Formats: sequence, C-alpha cells, structure tokens
Amino acid sequence: MFRSRNDGEKGTAGGRNKDVNIPLVRDRDSDEAAAIKRKTSSARESTAEVESRDEEAVQAQENKRRKRRIMKIAVYVMFGIIALGVFAIWLFHKDSVESIRFNANFVFTVKVQTLEIKTDDQEGLLYGELGRNIKAAPFSSCWDADAKAYEPNCLYWKHKAYLRVSHDDNVTGSCYTLSWQGLQSGFIAEDCFYLQQYNWYGYLLPDEEFWPIQGIQVGKHGIIYEAGAAIVHLTTIQIDEVPYYSRYPEQQQVNLVPTWFGSQGIAIFVHSSYPFTISWNNTEKRQFCITSELEVLEDRTEEEGGVDQLSYTICKGKDLKDVYYNAQKHRHSWEAELKKTPHTIEPLLWPLHAVMSRDDIVPLFAALRSNRSRCSFLLLPEEWETRFGDMQFDQLLLQELRGLMSVTKETGCGCVLPISTFFTFNSRLFEEGIENGYFLRDELNLVTKMVRWRDREGAVLDATNPEAVHWYLDRVKLLLQNSSYNINALKLLHIDVPRDANFYDGNMTFLDYSRLFYRDASALLNVTLILEQATGFVSEPVFVSLRTEINDVHDAQCFNDTIPWALNLGISGYPLIIADGSELQKLPDVSVQLFQRWLQFAIFFPAFEIPNLPLLNNPDVVAYMNTLLNFRREIISYMKKQWTLENEAPILRSMWWRNPMDSTAQLISDQFFVGDELLVAPILCHPASERTIYVPPGKWETVRLDNNKTLIFDGPKTVRASVFGARLLIAFWAKK
Repeated sequence: MFRSRNDGEKGTAGGRNKDVNIPLVRDRDSDEAAAIKRKTSSARESTAEVESRDEEAVQAQENKRRKRRIMKIAVYVMFGIIALGVFAIWLFHKDSVESIRFNANFVFTVKVQTLEIKTDDQEGLLYGELGRNIKAAPFSSCWDADAKAYEPNCLYWKHKAYLRVSHDDNVTGSCYTLSWQGLQSGFIAEDCFYLQQYNWYGYLLPDEEFWPIQGIQVGKHGIIYEAGAAIVHLTTIQIDEVPYYSRYPEQQQVNLVPTWFGSQGIAIFVHSSYPFTISWNNTEKRQFCITSELEVLEDRTEEEGGVDQLSYTICKGKDLKDVYYNAQKHRHSWEAELKKTPHTIEPLLWPLHAVMSRDDIVPLFAALRSNRSRCSFLLLPEEWETRFGDMQFDQLLLQELRGLMSVTKETGCGCVLPISTFFTFNSRLFEEGIENGYFLRDELNLVTKMVRWRDREGAVLDATNPEAVHWYLDRVKLLLQNSSYNINALKLLHIDVPRDANFYDGNMTFLDYSRLFYRDASALLNVTLILEQATGFVSEPVFVSLRTEINDVHDAQCFNDTIPWALNLGISGYPLIIADGSELQKLPDVSVQLFQRWLQFAIFFPAFEIPNLPLLNNPDVVAYMNTLLNFRREIISYMKKQWTLENEAPILRSMWWRNPMDSTAQLISDQFFVGDELLVAPILCHPASERTIYVPPGKWETVRLDNNKTLIFDGPKTVRASVFGARLLIAFWAKK
C-alpha cells in the first residue's frame, strides 16, 4: 500500500490526513455491478422511450379520431343543409301544386277541392266546393309543352279535366275567372257555393221571387216553395233539371242575364257562351250550384286539349254597391278593344207608341195629329216585310203607314224599325244568302240549318261571319238612309238559335249569337238600339224592353214582378229599361184604375211604351196622363243629369243602393230609387189604394204635383201612405 504525500494532513480538520485506498487492479464484482446498473439504466431508458412512443401513438390515434368526428359532423351538417333546401323546394312545389292562391284573398285547396275568398282584412266572403264530379283523381300543375314550363294557376286532374284561374290585376284586382275544360267522356263541370246567412239577388225561375231570392229550393229533384208571410201551405213541383236557358224550339220569354249578387259583397256571373243548369237550396246545406250542360262526348288526350265546358267570374267588393262597380269594369274589359261609333243614347222624355196591328194606325195618327198624345218613338209593325228576309217594306202596308210616318216627322217622333236575322225560305234574299254561305250550318256542317221561328221556316244569319254581317247591315243602312221612312232606331228581335247549329267561327256557341249581333250593330250603325230580350252581357248602352206582367194576387191585379225585374236588369248592366205596357192590351177589359197604377210607376222608368187602349179616348184619362207627363219633365231633367254623371250605374236603383249594409233595405222589392235622390214607392195592385213605405235615413219630401202640399219625413221609419183624391203619386225627393 502506498501512502499519499498528504497522509499526515488527513487527520486534520480538513481531512487531509485521511487514508485513501486506491485499488491497483479492478474489482470484478464492481464491474459486474456497474454493468448490471448500466443495463438496468438502459432498460429503464428503453422502457421510457417505448412508453413515450406509445403515448405519441395514442395521441396520434386520438387526433385522427377527433378529425374523423369533425369531418363526420361537417358532413352531417352539409347533408342537413342540403336536405333542408330540398325540403323547402319540395314544400314550395307541393304548395303550388296543391293550391291556387292570389295573396291570402283567394285560396283554392286542391286536395279537398274547397275555395275560400276573403276580404283584405281576412274576413270570409265566399266558400265553395269546386269540381264536385272529380273523385280521387291524381292532380298536378298543367304542363305547357310549347313553353316547356308549368302553366301558372292551372290544375290538371289526370285524364279528367283542367281548371284555369285568372286574376284581373290590370282591371279591378277584385275579380277571378274560373274556366273548366273536360277530358274524360261523361265529365261535367259542377261548382257549388255556400249561401250562408246572406241575401242573394238574381233570376232563377219564372214567377219566383228573386229580390232577394227567398222561400225557394231548386234542384234536380224538384222545387219546394216554403211557407212565408203570404203563403200558408207548401206546394211541391217535381222536375228533372233546371236549365237556365230555354232549349230550342222553346222560345225565351224573359230577359236572361246570368248574374247573382250576395249582400256580403260577392258577384257571380257566367260567361255568355256556356249553357248551364242551376240548383238553389236555402235549407240544409244552403248551396248554389252551377253545372255545365256541355258534356265531354269521348275521351281526349292532353295533346288534343280539353272541351270548354264552363267559364264564370267571381268578383268581390266591400259591399253590394262596390262589387257592382267591380263587376261592371270586368265585363267592359271583355270588348275594350272594340272600335265603336259614337252615338248619344239617353232616357226619353215622351212615351213610345207601338203599331201592334193595322188597326192601330188610324187611332195613333189621330192622337198624334191632334196633340192628344206625344211620343219619342213610334214602333213600326214587326211584320213590315212581305216575308222575313226581304229587307224591304211590304208595299201595301207602306201605303197605310205613310201618313203616320209623316206626322211623326212633324212632331219630332222618330220611327223604330224592328229587324231580325231570320230569312224565310221564300224571301227575296234567301237564295243569295245560301249561295254565299251566310247562314248557320247544320250539326254536320254540310248544309244550311233550317230553323222555325214565329211559325215560319227559314235560315238564320251567321253573326260570326264578318262578310255575312256586313252584307246584312248594308241592307239595313239603305232603309235608314231613306228619309221618308223617318227611321231613327232599331228594335232587334230575339231569335233562339238551335244548340247544334254550326258557326263560321267554331269557337262560338248558340249563346254568343245575340251578344255578337248586338255588338256589331252598335259598332256599325249610328242609331239607337232597343233589345226585345236581353241575353247575356252587352257592353254598349242599349234600351231593353221589360214586359210589365199582370199577376192575380189575392183577388187583385198586380204588377208585383216589375220592380224586381227592373232592379235585376240594372245591376246586370242594362240601365236603360223600357216599361212595356203591351201586356195590358191582351186583357179583355182594362180598367182606368189599373192603367193608372201602371202609369204611376212607368213614368219613373228611363222609357215607357204606352199600349193602344180604347180608354185613351177618355178625356179624364188623357188629362190624368198629361199631368204625369208634365211631372216627367222634372224627372227626365234629373235623370239625364244622373246618367251624364254616372253612366256606369243603374238608373233605377235598389233600396240598399244608398246604404248597402241596411238590412231592412236589402229585403224590399216594391220600392226603388231613381238615381240617389228620388224615392218611388208605387201602389202596384188594383183595387189597393194604400201601402207601407220604408223611408230610409235622411229627410225626404213628397213630390209636388200641381199645387199639392208637400210633407217631410225623417228616416229611417216605416209609414202608411194612400193614393186618393188629388194625391196621384207616392214619391219623395231627398232634402239636403
């Protein structure tokens, strides 16, 4: 052992003298221990590295899983957005297919086939069921093959029918036109509307009340007249159907304008081209149904197109008066592009007289010559030709009429020439019309259609053929140009055209005939026109005759239908109404009192036709009539002023016109306004001499005849009035 140099110092405090043993040879055990230690340390280090690598791998796996989850969520969100978009598109498409709507005011829900029309405030006005003959058929929007797009506001029921709806945005914004076309053999369009609690106005059947429509059930199984104030029992009449228009060879007997108004502010009118039946039920379901009479005869494809079956318009307004104006604007838009010859037509001061037969010529001549009677127009005999279609006067009749024509010219009374488009087979112009194809053709479109009219056989002018119309009207002009005839007006006689007749224009039906001829005559002839019967709608102002029928009511003779008919014509677009008293001439004996009752309301009409009665030779009757005619000067002055200011409004107006929401006025059918300021409440029966009168809100003063004292009433109230002594009329002027 070696000792260090500093061994001596190791014992000191600094430890310098401490012995240190330093082996000269390595210890084997130490090496092994060190090796083991190194191995252990290395193992520990390897384990740590492994654990570190494992942790890194786990972290990497977690990161991958997290990314996958994020990607899945992103995919789900993306698909969710796509699904929402697809659903929105489907929902929009589904809604557009399953309903037709214009804002929220018009909604037709296809699945349940219900229609709802509302006000701007979302109050319900009309509810209906459309296409009642369509049962469980698949439907879709109409595909327009030419445009390669879906047709807006059009529905297609597979192999059955089309329904198109249009909205008059550019005219009134308040009218909707619905048009049906059938595809399936036997299909018939039928739409029904709930009447609810409202009052409805419009013609249904002859001899039944329609102002308003009440106490009647009309349908395919019969008519039931319900008990009312004047009826104490029920009567049932069984019928198979209720066609609105007569069927040839039956002749139309009344003015037919297919329009109905509801007191909630609804108007429904059927276009003139479509024959239809109606049903009306004011019990149980209370529905009004319109059913087409045009049936699909054989199945048709989409390429062939459907058969036109029914077209009608629904207008809405704030009330009855408002919807009337909306309906008028819509109807005038049908022929807005028609060029018209300007002609002034206005109410007539003096009455019309008619030559009903040759026996009337001498009395009329004497009355006009002696100034016992005055006239605005003299109606010439309807059979002024030798044969219908000669278009020239029968020479023998003309000789008898010469004196009468001359005196009318002297007294300022023009002549009215009745004309028809009927040509008897032996008439002067029949062969010419045949050769040129100017007449209606038969159902196979092979030969001229022969028609029976007024017990004669002949042909009817084709009013859809422009060349034929000009050929006919040129001959009418020759008659107008002959000053010796003094013809200032034409009366267009009504002809019922067979339904199976073929027209030059294949799109027209028998119901278009009168409208087209009236339109062309109005445009090409600068004269006053008078219609024997109104059929459908005419845009030009024309006079229309209203025969004042006499009815037996509780042992009295009454004109109780006249005012409802006049009011109905007024809101249907015919303001210039002639009170035609020719029915009086058919009675075996007309009393002075009955004639006075007729005069007491007739003088308030825009025109009136006095029948040729023996009692007109009675000086007292003539004096009475002249008193009323003098008062008519005041009426006509006021009436012309109203006509100038409001030529779109009726002249004779319903009691609800001033206040459409007046529930009492809505039920009155035996009073009327002339304009807004003259109230008329005539006694319509003989021998009655008094009646109850509804005086509307405001101050009203009785009319003054001669030096009669007037009375003033404050409305609203109900009063009793009588016609006796000097008081000849029951009428009131509004006081401001």
